[in-house]
Amino acid sequence: MVQLLVSRGANINAFDKKDRRAVHWAAYMGHLEVMKLLVSHGAEVCCKDKKSYSPLHAAASSGMINVVKYLLHLGVDSKDGKTPLHMAAIHGRYSRSQAIIQNGAEIDSEDENGNSPLHIAARYGHELLINTLITNGADTAKRGIHGMFPLHLAALSGFSDCCRKLLFSGFDVDTPDDFGRTCLHAAAAGGNLECLNLLLNTGADFNRKDRFGRTALHYAAAN
Repeated sequence: MVQLLVSRGANINAFDKKDRRAVHWAAYMGHLEVMKLLVSHGAEVCCKDKKSYSPLHAAASSGMINVVKYLLHLGVDSKDGKTPLHMAAIHGRYSRSQAIIQNGAEIDSEDENGNSPLHIAARYGHELLINTLITNGADTAKRGIHGMFPLHLAALSGFSDCCRKLLFSGFDVDTPDDFGRTCLHAAAAGGNLECLNLLLNTGADFNRKDRFGRTALHYAAAN
């Protein structure tokens, strides 16, 4: 069907209301042969939809490993630096993340903000994925955006179970980010009482000040 439409002169790079093209849909559904056909007829594989997702993002988010491998073989990458493992982490695709890891993904790869897949999983509260990444050697003390650690992001987003997983991997709870903010500052800013209690019970210093002279109490009062 695709071959027929293409041979009749269909606009191969036409996009829908969300700026998704035929290559996005072929990638998302895992139709490798359709993808190859579209590419052979000049389809743009680095195009982005309104969410800035490329066909590589689409294939990774839906776990279509065969399409991911094909696009990577073409040298396709995301302009924002997000790898297929980052995309799986955003969507919490546990089993698909395992498949991507087994296919040789770099566990601590960084996007343009310096965030690893573990940062992304922590930010979105994907506890099972956090466990998988840590089991496969992800660095819990790796700095991401603004020098924050995955625990900062989990605390800021209010995911106490994720905080617990990251805490028990040997992380120093009072390690600050680039602005001197500890994970307790992040929990207070996020307004999650369970995260705050968890960090306090782990021994977090509630009197510690950031570079602006603010303690966790300042952030709690503001939020």
